Amino acid sequence: RFGLVPSVTRPGTAEIVNSDFTFDVFNMSVSGHLTGQLDCASGTFNAVITDASAVGTGGPPIPSVGELSGTLDRMSGRLLGTWWHGPTDRVACTGTWIAQPPP
Repeated sequence: RFGLVPSVTRPGTAEIVNSDFTFDVFNMSVSGHLTGQLDCASGTFNAVITDASAVGTGGPPIPSVGELSGTLDRMSGRLLGTWWHGPTDRVACTGTWIAQPPP
């Protein structure tokens, strides 16, 4: 879960807030931080995953990185796009995502 607020330094953009995340996949716990923005004029969203790591059962943390990109569907208010995430030396996982606006 993350939020977007108007940028103070970049007019016409919204910046990510509340961006720490954790999820489980393939018997691993992944956590990190999202940094990025939405260009309000074009509807383009870009973010990077930073300070991330993946931890398997009994194993050491594996530093990881990633990116999210997408577009704003102005009719529904949803953001949707693609993501990748993996160890710092390669892309390990890819997928799609959708962010719903709050009710």
